[in-house]
Amino acid sequence: MVLGVYGAGGNGKILVDLAETVNMFKQRWQEIVFIDDVIGVSESYQKRVYTFEEAITAYDSDEIEFAVSVGDPADRELLYRRIKDNGYYLATIIHPHSNISPSLIAGEGLIVANGFIGSDVTLGDNVAVGYMAVIGHDTCVKSNTMISAGVFIAGHCSVEEKVYIGPAAAIRDRLRIGTASVIGMNAAVYKDVPAHTTAIGNPAKSIVRENGKKLF
Repeated sequence: MVLGVYGAGGNGKILVDLAETVNMFKQRWQEIVFIDDVIGVSESYQKRVYTFEEAITAYDSDEIEFAVSVGDPADRELLYRRIKDNGYYLATIIHPHSNISPSLIAGEGLIVANGFIGSDVTLGDNVAVGYMAVIGHDTCVKSNTMISAGVFIAGHCSVEEKVYIGPAAAIRDRLRIGTASVIGMNAAVYKDVPAHTTAIGNPAKSIVRENGKKLF
């Protein structure tokens, strides 16, 4: 099996490193390549680079699986849909030293970089959980959400689709984080965050995001 890391930027290199760590414990992929439609080079980080069209021409769906490395949730959704619409699948990649409850319910394409996931957690499709992030018990995180390194999400929270949670942000228990919202770096969230807003500061305050504005 080949792993296609979709996005050859900085997060892509981190994901390649994670996949190679997984391979050290159990050989899952004979080759790891990048998929990138804009970089315009044939090699990056000592890995071959394909466009998506080149990849699906070269490999059938039983020969390659994909992992989305980009951080912007809107872009994560776009790439996820492109993969699925063409009949391909996403890999689940979990660091071998992660502490994950066996009660976890996870969708397709989960990425966990040495984090902690508590009891009775549900994670949707194409969710990425960064290094040393913590997701508390009975929390639900919906699809195409990016949880950055060092994030703490307490128990019984609901994180809707396409949310970006910045590094070291903390969210108290029993809160709802609305669709396509952004939690800023180091934010301390004590109340619900409405959809399409950005929450920053301690205590975090929500401001309306400009419609359609790219995160990165």
